[in-house]
Amino acid sequence: MSRRGFVVAVPLAGVLASSMVAAGSAPALPAAAVPREPATDAEIFGLLTTIHAILLETAQTGRRSATDRRVQALADSVAGHARAGQRRAAALGRRTGLRAIHGDADAGLRFEARRGLAGLPGPGREFDRAWLDGQIEALMLAIGRLNNEMRPHAHVEALRDELTAVVEQAAGDLAQAQALRAALAERTS
Repeated sequence: MSRRGFVVAVPLAGVLASSMVAAGSAPALPAAAVPREPATDAEIFGLLTTIHAILLETAQTGRRSATDRRVQALADSVAGHARAGQRRAAALGRRTGLRAIHGDADAGLRFEARRGLAGLPGPGREFDRAWLDGQIEALMLAIGRLNNEMRPHAHVEALRDELTAVVEQAAGDLAQAQALRAALAERTS
């Protein structure tokens, strides 16, 4: 994994460990090593709001520093989806009475995203490639967190529906980012 990108190794390890334990293919882990499931919908809601904030922050960085118009357009799209997600989350909170609880997982996601942003090169082709690589990682990790760790444990139906909507938007952004990365690679070959 690249340190330039938005690597969130701890959550990824949790996703991998969860799938291995569920599949029964790995030996039993010590109790302290088994990832805990989210305790409440408020914690899930907190992680969702953090994911929106991180995707918005990374997209704004891409928009400001990208030199390729297609990369800027993707950054605009991701930012638009993150802003729309923030508005939907605020409405969901008002409608359901959910209040976001933020904890160590949120802080870890923010720390890793900011560290990845700080490691990006200056504006130019290298920035465009590095930003795309980081955005692809961030979207993949967000989808994994939403699908594997959050949605199965959400009790409020409206929260599960919102998690599904965010996954669908992130999957669309991911497909665009992967296609754009391939196009940029072809241009330099």
